[in-house]
Amino acid sequence: MIEEHLGRVRAIYEADRSEGVPGVHLPQAMAVKNPSAAESWPWFWFLPSARVWADREDDGTPRSPERAYGRGRHHIHDIMINREIGCLQHEGSGVPGCEGGSSAPLLK
Repeated sequence: MIEEHLGRVRAIYEADRSEGVPGVHLPQAMAVKNPSAAESWPWFWFLPSARVWADREDDGTPRSPERAYGRGRHHIHDIMINREIGCLQHEGSGVPGCEGGSSAPLLK
């Protein structure tokens, strides 16, 4: 189970590297000590977000380089993890919000 999940995560990691998506945000001391760790496989998220974020203005246009934080990928938010665990506990019971489209396979 974990090996299959890590295979899917590794594919996301490889795609991010080939598309130039910056790595994960590192703790300050680690970023100074080893800045290349941000783009290394051992530091990649175990539960990565499905989307890459990009810093944008309120109107949706990309921010100027002076104001931009850039783009990247975060981990799945803890609210989503809790939701998926709840759905797994009620699987097949018809609980609202737990029908299809779930990322529960990540947690199985």
